[in-house]
Amino acid sequence: MLNAIRQAKADQPILLTRGDAVIGSLTPMLPTERNAQLAARWRNENREAYSSWVTATPESALAWLRGFHEREDRILFLVQDEYANPVGHFGAVILDADEGLAEIVSAVRGSPDAPPGFFYVVYHTVTQWLFRHAGARTVVACALDSNPKPTRVMARCGYRVVGADHVRLVQSGDTATWTKISNGRLDHKDRLMIQLECTQLLPRNDE
Repeated sequence: MLNAIRQAKADQPILLTRGDAVIGSLTPMLPTERNAQLAARWRNENREAYSSWVTATPESALAWLRGFHEREDRILFLVQDEYANPVGHFGAVILDADEGLAEIVSAVRGSPDAPPGFFYVVYHTVTQWLFRHAGARTVVACALDSNPKPTRVMARCGYRVVGADHVRLVQSGDTATWTKISNGRLDHKDRLMIQLECTQLLPRNDE
């Protein structure tokens, strides 16, 4: 599985297709100043997509991108449309190579200009890549119940809900992290973190 990550970081872009048409691409999101500015802006504008909330800066985003680039167990793709405009990023992490377990992380639609159904293609393509090329047998993901669209998109790909945890936003310094609540009374600001799992990818349905 790790070889697939290394190869993807050095190989040609993964094309996003709809029928015979190329509608975009996935390329490794390298730790450059331009990408750091994009990542910082997207993180600040799409908090619900992350398990921790922090006001990102280009400097902190650059360090975050370096983590994806330098670690051999993960990759962050820059999602581009057919005109090479950046519209988001999408990550994958190998949790357990021996067990064939991978996770979808940091899936963010950063631009409203992405056409309808575009990120369904992204989810399906990355999940398919993890199964076919990285050797994954199970792909997991999570999403807040207050951000239901990713859950609906993943269900179309074959992900199923396997659990949910009550979580609370816990502040520590400049970072607030969604943390599991094991006991105690729930607050109206608490959320559910939905756990999803895919062991068999559904055929593409672009309708």
